[in-house]
Amino acid sequence: MSYINQYLEFLKPEKRVPKAQMKQGNIYRIVRYGGDTKRGLGARYVFVIGRVVDKGTIKIHCIKINDVIPSALIQLIRKLRDKSKPLTKDYKDLASLLKSFDKEGKRLFDGFIKNNRAVYSYKLGNYRTYILDKLQYISEVVFEYEELGKLLKETTNTKAEIKEVLKEDRSEND
Repeated sequence: MSYINQYLEFLKPEKRVPKAQMKQGNIYRIVRYGGDTKRGLGARYVFVIGRVVDKGTIKIHCIKINDVIPSALIQLIRKLRDKSKPLTKDYKDLASLLKSFDKEGKRLFDGFIKNNRAVYSYKLGNYRTYILDKLQYISEVVFEYEELGKLLKETTNTKAEIKEVLKEDRSEND
C-alpha cells in the first residue's frame, strides 16, 4: 500500500540536486532512473542509507519510503536525530541534523533499520540499490523550518533566535 499522499503533505518543497551530491540521511525523489520516468503518485521517494563503490561502480543504497507508514519514518528520523546539532532557520539539510555514520551505511542499517519492521522488511520489498551513473533526475526534499520542528517535536524558537530577538529589541529601544 502506498502512503505517498500522506507523505506529500510534508515532503515539500523540493530542489533539484546533482546526483553526486546525494547524502546519507536525506530524502530524495527520483524521477528518472535509467530511462524509466515516474512522476506524481508513482515517483520514488527514498531515504539514503549509504554509498558503496563496487568494482568501480558507485551504488546508492536506500529505503524506498512510498510503502512505509509515515509515522514509522518520522520515528526513525527522531531516533537518528543528533540533539547536539541545533535546528535553526538556516539549517543545511536533514542529514546535517542527524547522527553521523560510516559512508557505506552499515552501522545505520544494522543499528536502526534492519530490525525495524515498520521501515524495512522483506514483505515491504523496499530496499533499493541505485547505480549512480543511471540516476538522471533527482530532487532533494527540503523541509520547511516550522514543519521540520513539528516532525521532530522540537520547538523552533531556539535560544540563539530568542537572544537575537532580545538583542534587536534592546537596540530599537536605545
